[in-house]
Amino acid sequence: MKAEIRAEAVTEYKGFTAGPDAEISKEIILVEGSSDVKNLLKHGVKNAVAIEGTSVPKGIEDICEDKDVTAFLDGDRGGELILKELKQKNIPRYFARATEKTEVEELNNKQVHEALRDRKPVKYVDVEEVEKDMPSFEDKFRDLVGTRAAETLDEERETLERVPASNLSSLESEAFALVLDGEIGQKAVNIAEELNMEYVAGKSRSSNANSSKVKIITRKENAEA
Repeated sequence: MKAEIRAEAVTEYKGFTAGPDAEISKEIILVEGSSDVKNLLKHGVKNAVAIEGTSVPKGIEDICEDKDVTAFLDGDRGGELILKELKQKNIPRYFARATEKTEVEELNNKQVHEALRDRKPVKYVDVEEVEKDMPSFEDKFRDLVGTRAAETLDEERETLERVPASNLSSLESEAFALVLDGEIGQKAVNIAEELNMEYVAGKSRSSNANSSKVKIITRKENAEA
């Protein structure tokens, strides 16, 4: 009876099948399909959202913008491909997998909670230096992964301000560097220039992001989680 009640609580969040707590929770669990959401809900996990496809739609990126994200995927090739795409979009902070050749919708209560308990941080490594002798911001990159946030730093790499990466215009103080969880666009570069920064660092760099004043550092993900 409990399983039936929980199944009925499956809802939609911005057009995607989700558990009832997905909208209000600071953390969400990304899964592949609606059957996965239903199975997790049956086992008490109420903040799952289904990607519902073999590629990651823009709507999922929007949902994840202000969430702490765990990708919980099937233990097959499809799960590997979706995880790779999620990493390319800089979305998950953690990942969990069903056992090999098993789907999330097939897991029992113990397996669900063990997999989530044993989730691992997604590795984003290898700072790509566009000039020699660039400083490393890897520790800050690691802290920001999956947060969709931005921080300004002093020369000792101490945080001065922290804001959503989508709200860089709210930054007020001069700083040594701007580090953000996402792509560096020209707007970020302009703000860094206005605040007399030396560096702006992010996961990637848009084709129009250029500056004669600010040095730009990007990072690229490791091939493996």
